[in-house]
Amino acid sequence: MKKRVAALAIVLGCFIGFLTVFIELTEIDPFLRRTVLWAAPPQLKGRLRPWRAPLVISSSPKQGQSDVLPRSSITLTFLTPMNLSTVERNISFEPQVSGQFSWQDRRTFVFTPAQPWPAGATVAVEVSRGARSWLLRRMEEPFSLYFTILASPMVVDTEPSQQVQYVHNPDHIAITFSHLMDKASVESHLSIEPQIRDLELTWAEETLTISGDLQSGTTYQVTVTKGAQDADYSLSMAQDFTWAFTVVERRPDLSVAGPGRLGMGEAEAPFQLPFTILNLSRIDLALYALDGLTFVALQNLSAEDWEQYRPEGSPIGEWSVSSEAKADREMAQKVEVDPLPPGLYFLAAGSPEGPRASQLLSASRSVLILKRAPEQVLVWVVALADGKPAADSEVTIYEKEGQALAAGRTDREGVFKSSLPDETGPLLAIAQREDDVAVCAEEWSTVVSPEAMGGISRPADTMQGPDGSTRPVLSLSKGSPRRPVEGAERR
Repeated sequence: MKKRVAALAIVLGCFIGFLTVFIELTEIDPFLRRTVLWAAPPQLKGRLRPWRAPLVISSSPKQGQSDVLPRSSITLTFLTPMNLSTVERNISFEPQVSGQFSWQDRRTFVFTPAQPWPAGATVAVEVSRGARSWLLRRMEEPFSLYFTILASPMVVDTEPSQQVQYVHNPDHIAITFSHLMDKASVESHLSIEPQIRDLELTWAEETLTISGDLQSGTTYQVTVTKGAQDADYSLSMAQDFTWAFTVVERRPDLSVAGPGRLGMGEAEAPFQLPFTILNLSRIDLALYALDGLTFVALQNLSAEDWEQYRPEGSPIGEWSVSSEAKADREMAQKVEVDPLPPGLYFLAAGSPEGPRASQLLSASRSVLILKRAPEQVLVWVVALADGKPAADSEVTIYEKEGQALAAGRTDREGVFKSSLPDETGPLLAIAQREDDVAVCAEEWSTVVSPEAMGGISRPADTMQGPDGSTRPVLSLSKGSPRRPVEGAERR
C-alpha cells in the first residue's frame, strides 16, 4: 500500500511539474519550434497550434500606422484561443481612455473607445505576459503596438508669414493647410474683414490662394472658423484660425543710422545703437564674437557681400525688440545693448518682413587716436577710465584691404610710431592689452562717428597729445538696458 501511495505521489508530482512547465515556462516554445517541430508536417503543426503559447499575430491598426482616425477601434488577433478575462486584465492603453471590450471569437479581441483618441497623439497598446490562452498558458512574449492618430486639420503656413505685420502691396495672399481640404467647407468657414474687392479664390493641393484688390493703408483680418473639414476623412478643424496684416505702399526697410560699418562703445557699460526702420513689426538681433583678422577683413567687403555676410557658428546672444513703427512712416528707433566685455563683435539685425542690417561693434576700455604723415603713422592709446596712457599695448596697423603694415607696442606714454610704405590706403589700428582690445580707423567717414552712436558723446574736455597737439577725450554716457544679451527674450 505504501509503495502504491509513493508511486502515485511520484506520478502526481511529475504531472504537476510538467503542467507547471507547460503553463508557465512558455519561453521554451521558440526552441521547440526550431528543433522538435521544425520538420513536422503542416497538418500536425495545425493540430498543435491551439496548444502553443499565445502570441498576437495581427492587429488593426497596424504597427506604426500614422493615419488612424480618432474614433478607430483596436483589434488584436491571437494565435490561440484565449482566456478572455486574463486578456482584459492585462491589456493597457496610453493615453488612457475608457471604452468597451468585446470578442468576435475566442481569438479576436476588440476595444472600442468611448470617446475619440486625442488628435495627433501616439497611442501605445501593451499586452503583458499575464494574458493566458484557453489552456492557461502564459504569453510567449509581451506585445506592444504603436500607432498615430490623425491630427485635426490646421493652418501650417501663410504667405506672407503670420509673423509679418506689414505687407508691401500684395496682389494675393495664401493659406496652406495640413490636410487636403474640402474646398466648399473651407470657403463656407472663411471670412475676410474688410472685404477684398474683386475677390478670387483658387486651390492648389493644400493651399488656398486669395487674390484681389488689397488696399494700401488697410489692415485685413482673415478667419477660418473651426468646423472646416478635410477632404479625405471629414475631420474638422478644432480651433479658429485668425490672421491679421496691414498693406503698405512703401517697402519695409531696416538700416543702422549713421555712416559706415563700425560702432564703438565702452566695455562693460550699456549703450545704444540707432536704427532707421520702415514698416517693420520687430527687430531680431544676434550678436557674434569676432577675432581681429576677421574684423579687419570685414571692413573691405563689397556692399553686396556685407549685406549677405553672417559669421559661422552660433551667436553668443539673441534677442528681439518690438518695433515702434507706424504704417508707411520712416522713423528712428534706438536699441539698447547690454554691457559687453572688451572685444570685437558682429551684430546681425533682421525682421519678419525681410530687411536685414549689420554692424561691427568694438567694446573697449581704451581710446585710440591715429595720426599719419606720408611715410609715418602714430597711434596713441589712453584708458577711458582715467585718461592715462596705456603703456605696453600691442598695436597692429592694417591697410583697409587687410594687409598688416606695422606692429609693435606702445611706450610708457601710450604711443606707438612706425614708418609706412609709400602710397598706402586708409588705415585701421587695433590695440590689445591683456584685458582689452580697441580699434581706430583713420578715415572716420568710414565708421560710425561717436556722436552718431546713442549713448556716446564728445565732451569739451581735451588732453595734450604726444606730438604737442590737443585731442578731445571721447567719453560714453551710460543707459539702462531693455533687453539682456544672454537672458533676453529668446527665439
